[in-house]
Amino acid sequence: MNKTIVIVSTLDTKAEETKYLRERIKKLGCNVLIIDVGTGGQPAMPGDVTREEVLAAADPDIDFKDLEGDRPRLSQLMVAGGGKKARELYELNRLDGIIGIGGATSSLMATGVMSALPFGVPKLMVSSVAAARGLATRYFGTSDISIMHSVIDFTTLSDLMNDVLDRA
Repeated sequence: MNKTIVIVSTLDTKAEETKYLRERIKKLGCNVLIIDVGTGGQPAMPGDVTREEVLAAADPDIDFKDLEGDRPRLSQLMVAGGGKKARELYELNRLDGIIGIGGATSSLMATGVMSALPFGVPKLMVSSVAAARGLATRYFGTSDISIMHSVIDFTTLSDLMNDVLDRA
């Protein structure tokens, strides 16, 4: 049976990179599921777990429109809901490893989602701010999350970004 890797991403801003990473993981023989934790504009592609499903997992009585302009609160809810959805996938044997991509906010959100999983589940965060002073401690706490510094920002696909995602 093929392993399933979950990608945690913000599909409103990182869809292009997420698509590329999904295809690279599939070429390695794994299944891929995507959890969308985007908090901004409309997603550029659908997630397997949509941002609406993630938000509903955190609080079924809240809608994105209710949190317009309150990105910090929305981010907290997306982490809580994303963690619940990841844990649910794990308990259903549909998550064998998890990877997140992004900058400061995406790194905080994705590692927050990862922290809901048990110790020993492979977790990798590919972050453009991994070396930023004081931020790394906020990503991990006491956990088994690995972090890979992308060195370049997640702004668009390029030969350099493709290389980073290939190595991840």
